[in-house]
Amino acid sequence: MSLSVVLLCHNQSLYLPATIELLSDCAKYINQLIFVDDASDDDSASLMTQAAERLDCAEIIVHQRNIGVLAVMQDVLERCTGDYVHFLACDDSVTEQFYSKCLSILARHPQAGLCSTATILMSEKGFDLGEFRASKPLQQAGYISPTKVRNTLYRLDSWFMGHATIFNRQRLLENNGFRQDLGGFSDAYACMLLGLKHGVCFVPETLAAKRRHGSPYGTTVYSPQNSPLILSALEQHMTEEPNALFDNALRRRIVGRWQFNAAMLRSKSTGRASPSLLTRLSGFLMYKPFDVISVLHRHWPSRQTKIKSS
Repeated sequence: MSLSVVLLCHNQSLYLPATIELLSDCAKYINQLIFVDDASDDDSASLMTQAAERLDCAEIIVHQRNIGVLAVMQDVLERCTGDYVHFLACDDSVTEQFYSKCLSILARHPQAGLCSTATILMSEKGFDLGEFRASKPLQQAGYISPTKVRNTLYRLDSWFMGHATIFNRQRLLENNGFRQDLGGFSDAYACMLLGLKHGVCFVPETLAAKRRHGSPYGTTVYSPQNSPLILSALEQHMTEEPNALFDNALRRRIVGRWQFNAAMLRSKSTGRASPSLLTRLSGFLMYKPFDVISVLHRHWPSRQTKIKSS
């Protein structure tokens, strides 16, 4: 099995040296390393070019016009040659064990559409802010069949994070890659789609890190300007999937979770650092009362539901 890693950058040269060093240390797992600079104004392209010259498996793509991260990902997906592909923004990070453990479990379950892990959050300066409180579908590393992915998505919110996911490249291509009209939700949708069709692997260890910047994560996805358009496109894609892949009950859950996230973001725009407990509770009851298990799953680890891997 072979792995392509795509490093994405736009005006973030500050983080490039550390991320390039990380990927250099993980070179034994990587068969193809593609640096992509999306028309940066800083010295990102220069730093990437220097790195590509000294790394045997590396190549570089420099865009003269900024086309946006989704267009970049879809374009470079066609150029990748690995059986598996990992997309990494230059301000995020993974550990060497991320590659070793994900590839090991994917080798045992080649039918899986992807493998993902838990992740931590880090500050803009790289300080550990603790584990990101997402649902964990397994207590031990393993494979989750399509049927169990469906059952888990009924009960738990999505656990996928793009930077902490290695995709089966052919499976991703067969399912049209990243839907441009879904904006920043396109990788989450791709993960759910692959899971429902092929099953997924999951490693419940924090082997990746997501950098949190000044603006809330997902602001552009759930903003009042973008949210209605993306939500409409999401509902259309789910409805059009053949064989009732997203049935009515699952669609209602996914849409409800979306509406809750959008409502919480709107409440932040009023000037609060975070939504009040009353705001969160009323939003929860309005949009996703079915997710009580998911909340317990995230906040009370001792009560986590144990889901056996297939």
